[in-house]
Amino acid sequence: MKLSHLIFILVAFAFAACNEDDLFKVMPESDILALDGLHEAYDNAVVYNDSLMVCDENPGNCDSALMVHYDEMFHQFDSLYNFHHNNYSHNNVGDDHHHGSNNEIDHHMMDDHEDYMHGAGDHEYMHNSETHELMEELRKMHEDFH
Repeated sequence: MKLSHLIFILVAFAFAACNEDDLFKVMPESDILALDGLHEAYDNAVVYNDSLMVCDENPGNCDSALMVHYDEMFHQFDSLYNFHHNNYSHNNVGDDHHHGSNNEIDHHMMDDHEDYMHGAGDHEYMHNSETHELMEELRKMHEDFH
């Protein structure tokens, strides 16, 4: 019985001693690449959607070909966001949701880690339900152009 208590205490201590960088180091390379791609795709989609907004507000500055280009690029990065998101495992410490087989999101998977950041050096961003909400808001803003 004492050995089981000792093992439990050691495991609890090891878990408590981990910091974000340690947890990030155990994240599979494929997830790191997926997160990098996911956030880069989101950032680029924002740029092209904002460019469309500028054209819409000042139509004299943009011709229809440029607006079509911005729209196509937005959709390209939106698709790339989905591609990288689908390649992300959602099995890392701090992930606050999983996706079912039909890609529905379970936002209550790990409520205790909702604000966990996958952070180490160049990888300082979060992947949680809030990132989904940001992308959905961007998609709704983009609907105005269709």
